[in-house]
Amino acid sequence: MSKATTTKFNAGTPILSMEQCVQLLCAPYATKRSIVIEGDTGSGKTWLGKEVSKRTGKRLVYFDCGAKSIEDLSVPWPTEINGTRVVMSVPHEEFGIQFNEPIVLMFDEIGKNRSLFPGVTRVLQERTIGNTPLHPETIIFGSTNLGVENFGDTLPGFVRSRINLLRMRKPNAEEWMQWGANNNIVPALLAAVHEFPQMLESFTDVEDPKDNPYIYDPRDASRTAFVTNRSLHHLSDLLHDRDMLGDDIVTNAAMGIVGAKAAADIMTMVTLGDTLPKYHEIVAAPEKVKVPVGVGAQIMSALTCMQRVEATDFPDVFKYVQRLPMEIQALFANQLMKAPSKSVWVARQQSFTDFARKNFNLFTQ
Repeated sequence: MSKATTTKFNAGTPILSMEQCVQLLCAPYATKRSIVIEGDTGSGKTWLGKEVSKRTGKRLVYFDCGAKSIEDLSVPWPTEINGTRVVMSVPHEEFGIQFNEPIVLMFDEIGKNRSLFPGVTRVLQERTIGNTPLHPETIIFGSTNLGVENFGDTLPGFVRSRINLLRMRKPNAEEWMQWGANNNIVPALLAAVHEFPQMLESFTDVEDPKDNPYIYDPRDASRTAFVTNRSLHHLSDLLHDRDMLGDDIVTNAAMGIVGAKAAADIMTMVTLGDTLPKYHEIVAAPEKVKVPVGVGAQIMSALTCMQRVEATDFPDVFKYVQRLPMEIQALFANQLMKAPSKSVWVARQQSFTDFARKNFNLFTQ
């Protein structure tokens, strides 16, 4: 289990990583007991539902509690039983009960809507919607922000006593870089997170808000934009359009996404990237192209190579990478081995296997 610094916010709280939360939600346990996961705003809680659905092959039913009412769970429906007219509860069609298949039922922002607590609590505890039981292999879980974030997320005692409540930590720099490298995040952002890993800290691990100006902190009401997993992904989409928009628009828009401090540091990395050798230049002349000076530039160049390299041009790209400092080579190799689309073919590259055999101590688990 991952450990976090103990502060007044999190003393004694069990904390799991995103991957550990996914593993738990994919286990048979999650078809028997309901789980609610709380975590920092923008930390990737909504992503959990998509990932669990992907790994289990079960349909994702996403229920945004912040935008729903009790009628969106079930509604009264007149019927007749043994000649007597009665009213029964009929589940909403969006839950897919009519398909008679197991689903991944995610109640997002479960702590925000008090009017839903009675109905949602029954679904969590009894695993039924109205009077209709869900498929026995259905996975049910909820997500909520931390109560101390002041976003209005609260779970009363009668809800907490009926569920397994867990805390999900934010990913660290290495974890986020691995995810970003596999999800088309621009290399400048990956390099920025590597250079400024405090961007991914939680305010629960910071004694004084001034110690970390990048992140959301409820003790500093002036922070209207800040770094989260979600905002970094948002910024990456913007940076993909940088050539079309220009730096003035992009920089100002970036400040509105991640805050002024983070935007300034990230845009420094972005402009630094303009000085790096182009990928096609590396492939064409791996032993002659100029190697960048400075750790940040070298990291960005290696991550660009990692994202773009394919089996056909790997030998040339790896010749270039091996001209970089050893710690940068290790970063390239580790990230490449953790990329599902590349790890299979890279293991068959003779130059890479020779490197791995000689430098096995550089590889992380």
